[in-house]
Amino acid sequence: MALLFKNVIIMNIPGNITKMTGNQTIQGKACNRIWTKAIGIPVIMALFFSLTACGGQSTQNTGTAVGNTETSGLQAMQDHPGKRVYEQYCKACHMADGSGLRGMHPPLINNKTVNGKTDKLIEVTMKGMSGKVVIDGVEYNGIMPPHNHLTDKQIADVLTYIRQSFSNNSGAVTPAEVAKLR
Repeated sequence: MALLFKNVIIMNIPGNITKMTGNQTIQGKACNRIWTKAIGIPVIMALFFSLTACGGQSTQNTGTAVGNTETSGLQAMQDHPGKRVYEQYCKACHMADGSGLRGMHPPLINNKTVNGKTDKLIEVTMKGMSGKVVIDGVEYNGIMPPHNHLTDKQIADVLTYIRQSFSNNSGAVTPAEVAKLR
């Protein structure tokens, strides 16, 4: 938990800590870290993004990949096991609505890689990607870390969720397709 008071941030972190106020450093056992905004906000943001974007912990999904059905469309996507994986590993960069971050992380909406051959999409997910890529005339130059620590089922679930959400209407990805490229 972090609290913000004027120009000071207080975080509750048990254990041996360092208190920083301006240029002064004090060591001790306590439960609060105090930083000025200039130091604290970048540190908190780096910690947050490193835990969320790269996957702070792994999870086991027990559901099955959901196909593209007319009858349960919206509810199926809300309950889709790939949505849980997406929220844990993808949402920090590609945003909750799949729109991405202009110039850094490309959108997943109507994206040719997302809706194209599954082999390319699986490969990007497992091996990661860096360098410049142009999508719809916009240059993106971010880093996507590899997610090869996910199970074949988790990768299939999240890619199926992405291919059938965010105005996309492509087919499912199976765990067998992922296993073939591992």
